[in-house]
Amino acid sequence: MKSSIEKTSDNKLIKQLQANPSSSTIVNELTRRHSGIFIKMVTSYTSDSLISVRDELICEKSYHIYHCALKYKPSRGAKFSTFIGNETKWMCLNIYNKHKKRPTISVEEIVHDLSQEFSDSVLDKKNLDKEVFSYIIKIVKDYS
Repeated sequence: MKSSIEKTSDNKLIKQLQANPSSSTIVNELTRRHSGIFIKMVTSYTSDSLISVRDELICEKSYHIYHCALKYKPSRGAKFSTFIGNETKWMCLNIYNKHKKRPTISVEEIVHDLSQEFSDSVLDKKNLDKEVFSYIIKIVKDYS
């Protein structure tokens, strides 16, 4: 038997949520209804190089669906599921573009730069332990 909230349309739920933004039952119902489209869009629009970002977005799906519901305007003519899909797509593309602008540096470049910056003479002058530095470089290489 469906509860009354399960029978209520998305538009009515969203109107109620916009009037009372602290209603967790409405957020939970909207998340239950629309998490599939949210997860599908996140997995479609995040690259494999952003797996940790993808996982974080999926874990925060209730938060994102909540914010979509607060921004949604039925007068624009789109269904709420379409609105969530578009908002999620643009959010993922913005994240991708931000990460794309960051330069990628290989571990080899980092090790090379560190090795040059901390040559034996510099380590001697700064009283740094060569064994500790070598161990750090080994760890960096092992985890790359």
